[in-house]
Amino acid sequence: MPIEFDSAKDAINLAKHGISLARAVDLEIVAFLEDSRGEHGEIRYRAGGTIDGVHYCLAFTHRAEGWQSRIDEVLKRTLPAK
Repeated sequence: MPIEFDSAKDAINLAKHGISLARAVDLEIVAFLEDSRGEHGEIRYRAGGTIDGVHYCLAFTHRAEGWQSRIDEVLKRTLPAK
């Protein structure tokens, strides 16, 4: 699925989390839910999964035009050791 994102947000995300928003297409999703943490004027979703074996959390919105998704944030997550 094609994605769109702001290049300035991508630069911030890369510096902060070490991953480009463009890598969101590589997320192997294992969990998916609607994000109800606030009023954003549109429905937002969160997905969790892995990219290259590393766990990430993805926040995004779905836009009707062209079935494109806007990627808001990709966060590297460290899971506790078992």
